[in-house]
Amino acid sequence: MKIEALTRSGQLALCRRVERLCGLRLRSLRRFADPQDKPLHKVLDERIADWDVQLRALERLARGAAEPAEDAELAGFLRERFPSHRNGFGEGPIHRDVALYLAECVEDERSRFYHELAGAARDGDARALFQQFADRDAAHLKFLRSVLLYSE
Repeated sequence: MKIEALTRSGQLALCRRVERLCGLRLRSLRRFADPQDKPLHKVLDERIADWDVQLRALERLARGAAEPAEDAELAGFLRERFPSHRNGFGEGPIHRDVALYLAECVEDERSRFYHELAGAARDGDARALFQQFADRDAAHLKFLRSVLLYSE
């Protein structure tokens, strides 16, 4: 799948799919995070809340865009661009360092995806939104890395 070959509607539909994938990953991290680690839950809750804001902004711009069909090409694209989603969490609660690292992976993969998409977008509104998402995810990535370094 080539992002630059997609229409505006196709790019927006792909973004909705990516946002749902990333949101599911963040919510799963939250659910399996160490229940005693309230600061970790707070960080993950903030990432989830921000994800929800991004999804709503995308939904406003993508009204009427059809969802991409689930096929081998889309599945391969998502596996290639979002490798951290392939791995399970293991057994037992996820400890802080692991949870922050996995959240960092989600933010990094999403930021890279949106940077690539912003460069390929033909529509000015979509390009601006994709760049905003990329910049926002890059800022979150920087924050998560500082939290991870601080917690060591």
